[in-house]
Amino acid sequence: MRASRAIKICLGLTMVWALLLAASCGGGSERELLVFTAASLKPALTDLIDRYEGDTGENVLISTGGSQSLARQIAAGAPVDVYVPAGMSPVEFLANEGVPMDESVSLVTNRLVIVTKEGEPAPESVAALASDAFSRIAIADPALAPAGAYAREALKTQGVWDAVQGKLVVGSNVRVTIAYVETGNADAALVYATDAFLAADLVLTDVVPLSSHTAIVYPAVVLADSDQVALAMSFVEYLQSTEAGDVFADYGFIPIVAP
Repeated sequence: MRASRAIKICLGLTMVWALLLAASCGGGSERELLVFTAASLKPALTDLIDRYEGDTGENVLISTGGSQSLARQIAAGAPVDVYVPAGMSPVEFLANEGVPMDESVSLVTNRLVIVTKEGEPAPESVAALASDAFSRIAIADPALAPAGAYAREALKTQGVWDAVQGKLVVGSNVRVTIAYVETGNADAALVYATDAFLAADLVLTDVVPLSSHTAIVYPAVVLADSDQVALAMSFVEYLQSTEAGDVFADYGFIPIVAP
């Protein structure tokens, strides 16, 4: 089944995917695990992959982006072994598209914050974003990244979604959304706390109520048509380990203890 999916990619997707497939399907003897993950997880997961490779000798490739965008690539045939999105909605999308999945576990949680440039006005509440002090507000695209869907939900719950419609600047993922503030193309952005911690020269304002949006939970999914399911499950088990939990916590995530 993996071969037919690889053919679809080679025929229909980008040159980047052609290069990835050449690495994974080119006849080499080394196994490579392909992991798709949300952009907000890239620093933590890159660290964990380095540790996992050092401990096991296995090879892991990582591709990051907006979770929903990655899910669409998987549904279109991308030969992915493990998928770690920022929320359950992309996993539900895959299920609705008929993509078989062997295992899904919850790894970590996150929260939304508002970031502004140092020295610029910072909102005292989500509702304050409707004021004239903020002419451009950045969120991730709700159609491509769960962060955008959470931000939209919070703005609606706080009663300011309609008021900020004309102010919105939309990024393809959280990293792009933060860059809008860093470059002065937005006055404020609703983003994950973990990304805000890594952004230099930005002020983090923690005023988004947890009750204003769906809980932000990152699952890890093993794709059933992977040709190395056992290795994929081993990697997911490592992501649930105490060592991995400590690393996730170092990057601002809250680990979910495996039962």
